[in-house]
Amino acid sequence: MAGLSPLRCLVWAAAALVPCTGGCGYRTGFDRLPGVRTLAVPVFENRTEPYRREVEVDLTVAVVRELQARTPYSVVDRPEEADAVLLGELVGFTETPLVVDRSDRVVETSLGLTVRLTLVEVATGRTYFEGRVVSDAETVRVSRGENLDLARREALREIAERVVFELEMGWE
Repeated sequence: MAGLSPLRCLVWAAAALVPCTGGCGYRTGFDRLPGVRTLAVPVFENRTEPYRREVEVDLTVAVVRELQARTPYSVVDRPEEADAVLLGELVGFTETPLVVDRSDRVVETSLGLTVRLTLVEVATGRTYFEGRVVSDAETVRVSRGENLDLARREALREIAERVVFELEMGWE
């Protein structure tokens, strides 16, 4: 490319890369559902056996935070104010201690969650998907100075990221 300025070379290189991103699964942002600008996310139902108290609340809060941080949607409190409603059922929760210290405190545990998701458009009742299962397991390590509750919240946040990712992939 003799005779071309550095800026021109950069423009040519960028133009050459654009076709590569289309078929490789790469995206420039979150694909919004047509006509959907607001989402309501009621507290997920807890159907865990044995029942694990308040995990559904923590997971719902984590999913709402991820939606607000990573998507173009506004999250509203009431379903009647939303364009669509994301319903969730927590159907599985496991917490398995992996490492215990000399004082019998859990230092490392495996946290597994299974959630069933349904997304419904409010105005038309159209179901974008129903009963989609999202499962994930995270290893939770309690670092010096942290406690298990903080580590669990971090694991729930990571699982919430997976839920939001599944939402985007779900209506393609």
